[in-house]
Amino acid sequence: MAERPSPEEIILYEKDPKTKIVTITFNRPDFLNAPTSMARLRYADVLRAANADNDVKVVIIRGV
Repeated sequence: MAERPSPEEIILYEKDPKTKIVTITFNRPDFLNAPTSMARLRYADVLRAANADNDVKVVIIRGV
């Protein structure tokens, strides 16, 4: 059986310091980007991190 991907592999967080844009990407296309229970917790964590970062001006949420 295939190993389950980590929450960090399912929910990607990228910050561009130049544009001050954060991109959160759901990266589980084989399952229509449905997150695991641990990935949902990661999603909440990265949203909180982006919200707490005063340098972030825009958050883009997308799926692969």
